Amino acid sequence: MLSALVAGRNRLKVRRVDKGSPSNTLSASINRMSLRASKRQGTIAPPHDVLRTVQQYVTVGNKTMVITEFHKKRPITIYIGSAKVYCVDITLYTDDDGICRPRGDLNNIRWDGECSINHPFEKGTDTLMILKLAMTYVHRTYPTVTELSFTDMSTRQCDNDGSVSLSAMKLFTEGKTWYESHLHATLDPGSEVKYNNMMDYVKEQKKGMSWNEFVDYTLNNKTLLKIDRIKETYESSETWQEFFLYVRRQLGMSAFCVCLSEDGWFDTLIQGRLGFNLMGIRYMIDPSSYDIEYTLGPMKGGKAKRRSKGVQRWQHTLQRGRSL
Repeated sequence: MLSALVAGRNRLKVRRVDKGSPSNTLSASINRMSLRASKRQGTIAPPHDVLRTVQQYVTVGNKTMVITEFHKKRPITIYIGSAKVYCVDITLYTDDDGICRPRGDLNNIRWDGECSINHPFEKGTDTLMILKLAMTYVHRTYPTVTELSFTDMSTRQCDNDGSVSLSAMKLFTEGKTWYESHLHATLDPGSEVKYNNMMDYVKEQKKGMSWNEFVDYTLNNKTLLKIDRIKETYESSETWQEFFLYVRRQLGMSAFCVCLSEDGWFDTLIQGRLGFNLMGIRYMIDPSSYDIEYTLGPMKGGKAKRRSKGVQRWQHTLQRGRSL
């Protein structure tokens, strides 16, 4: 339930040449690629070689969305959001007979203010709703699909415009990720050994890291160090969960998120010192576990109505990414 990943940028230097030369053509191509790269995140783009496109309205409670399906020779891509922007991206795979295989991919989950076409989406509540909708729709429409696989790279946006790993924030306080707690996600059997070895190492580091070393990793974070009995609690806590849960209770969720995101110290600690990284760790969700009520309706003219201006623009709170 993702976010965040930081991608490096490749810089190409092209020498000045006359018009019409191969290098000038390359430069123009790079400019076009740059324009495409700056496209709004979450935009629904039809894949190549689409055989059939299906769009329909779906309503849950007072929220109306659009389900878009792109059918190719084998894969089926499903987007749920508006007609142009998605909040959920799923890929299913078919055999030669057109029947879906048991395993599909939950590629991307986002929060976006424009995923509902009549009322603005609410963070948290509507994110959970659209995920349950996606699971129910897949189960009812493609009942041969028994599991959706994903990598949890989710992030939480904080009130200081910073962000923090949602999976880590949950794991280091409650012992479960957001998806494990809210959607009953389970580890892919193929990831269990890697995950358990990683978490065993994380636990061992708590025993061997002194208070002074921990403070160094926090970059002497003022918010953290002002908490009552923070040093005593750190030294008496046997696990990271016990310590960070104390911090969260003292600060409250909003201030806790801000504290972890400041100067990136939390990410540096868990990734650099503790070796915590969920990239490549696969989780699974069983679509048949959900049964949310929804109604479907045809789209007139193939276009969905848009809300009036002034609606909150997109903002990431959850982001999924496939493992490389």
